[in-house]
Amino acid sequence: MSAPGPEPIEILHSDRHLVVVNKPPGVDVHGASPDAPGTLVALVASQLGLSPRTLHPAARLDRPVSGIVPMARSKIGRQSLTRQYQAREVSRTYLAIVEGTPAPPRGRWDLPIGADREDPRRRVVGGAGARPAVTDYEVLRGLAGGRSFVALKPATGRTHQLRVHLSQVARCPIVGDRRYGGPASVVLGDGAVVAVGRVMLHAARIRLRHPETGQQLDLDARPWPDFQALLDRLEQE
Repeated sequence: MSAPGPEPIEILHSDRHLVVVNKPPGVDVHGASPDAPGTLVALVASQLGLSPRTLHPAARLDRPVSGIVPMARSKIGRQSLTRQYQAREVSRTYLAIVEGTPAPPRGRWDLPIGADREDPRRRVVGGAGARPAVTDYEVLRGLAGGRSFVALKPATGRTHQLRVHLSQVARCPIVGDRRYGGPASVVLGDGAVVAVGRVMLHAARIRLRHPETGQQLDLDARPWPDFQALLDRLEQE
């Protein structure tokens, strides 16, 4: 018996100019070349019967992060998405499970982010080559153990922006985000320990204009089962 293949990627929208998908956690959006195997681009291209070289991601979620990734499939699509992102016309909403509770419960973080001079894999507020970074946030509800379920709307797109603002500005790192101080496991009220295998951050919603028609597209991506299962456990405590 042959081994089962990978789960199909959830396609939220697909036409000749634009493909929008719900990225699984643990998958790189792209590799060193367009033909790199195992990447989101390669998986989506295979699923749709396309060449990976025809798909151009407009967003690059970190490997452990899940959620919406739009991809241009034509020159018109690529030019349109580039313009919309550069003009900050694309509205994105992320969901996160975090340690603690940001205060006040609704607000904006407007602090530049740059490279950590001691660790190039990390970003810090005011680091080397810092550039403006703006995030609007709202605490949706409290969770067990003093944790919170938070919605985040980045107005800019800096590397690790949400992870840095939460950990270094709000002092509320994302559960599972060990690089930025988040816990690798969660202890429940009954003493049970739940291992967290990745950063609990999910790109849940996007609003953009269709590259050809200009029609507004509002797309939602359901959280992945691991995210939803942890959220459900913490809400039941």
